[in-house]
Amino acid sequence: MSAEESFTLGNEEFVNQNWSKALEHFSRAAEADPSKAEYLLHKAAALTKMGSFDQAVAVCHDAMKAEPSNPKPYLRKGMALVQKGDLSAARGALEAGQQMDPSNKQFATWLNKCGDAPAPAPPGQAGQHDEALRGMLGAHGGQVYPMLDTVFEYLKRNSDFFDRNPTLAVDMIGDLSKKYADSPAAASAASPSPGGSAGG
Repeated sequence: MSAEESFTLGNEEFVNQNWSKALEHFSRAAEADPSKAEYLLHKAAALTKMGSFDQAVAVCHDAMKAEPSNPKPYLRKGMALVQKGDLSAARGALEAGQQMDPSNKQFATWLNKCGDAPAPAPPGQAGQHDEALRGMLGAHGGQVYPMLDTVFEYLKRNSDFFDRNPTLAVDMIGDLSKKYADSPAAASAASPSPGGSAGG
């Protein structure tokens, strides 16, 4: 069976919402012709429908390598990340794709779903505010809750972050908390050291 035939069968299954069967056919098409981003993007779409967001993002990266000038992999990646709840990474992907194809209104549509989530800091910029934040944490006696309370109170007075969409604000804060709670660095910090306890 040719790549195009597998792709056609995948589309038929996708229309019928048979995600796993669609994935099988799209995967075969992509394996037969890995240079065609369209096959990979449909595979990513099926994975997204199945909730396999990380796998979908990985396939989008393959599509970017296959066709570097094609903005659609960035759109598909952004869509998967929005549905995963990683709004900051989604914004980064969508803005990159939008620069390549400003006329595609889908980028603006999905960027709106990102709310106020910032794009990830470019390499080399992460940690650039450490000195100021270290001083702020020290001013709050090393206590995280009072420091965050100060930050949120500042945002309340100086932006419409909480007023414009309170539900989104709560969800975004939850997403950011989960992002760092699930990170390897956070897990390492939370694990007890040899001979000690997590609270020691």
